[in-house]
Amino acid sequence: MSRLFVCLWLPDHACEALKMLHREDQVGARFVTPENWHATLRFIGKTDPTVVAAAIDAMRGLGDQPIRPRFLGHVTIARLKKRATTPRTLGELVYASWRPAEVALVESTLRADGTRYQTLATWPIG
Repeated sequence: MSRLFVCLWLPDHACEALKMLHREDQVGARFVTPENWHATLRFIGKTDPTVVAAAIDAMRGLGDQPIRPRFLGHVTIARLKKRATTPRTLGELVYASWRPAEVALVESTLRADGTRYQTLATWPIG
């Protein structure tokens, strides 16, 4: 069983725009490294990747997580500890647009030294 999500990997120009955010000296904030920045479209949870890939191919339901009615696609820049102060980046506007060429199925492995992502499959858009 793998911990999976579906995402769009950010293009270089979007990462460059996000790098402009203040990301240093913010107590309680653990910032995601730029090479891990992605737009999450759907968190799937723990399941068999081959089942998910087949479901995406067939456009069927996915994973062990219900679709939350208020879920919004998002880019995680930082994770905050429970008692963290509001980071200075909160409220800063960053704008980048692009036409994504593919959607990716990614495995997320939680480790003591940080989360590792591995793209397992991609599907072209359009």
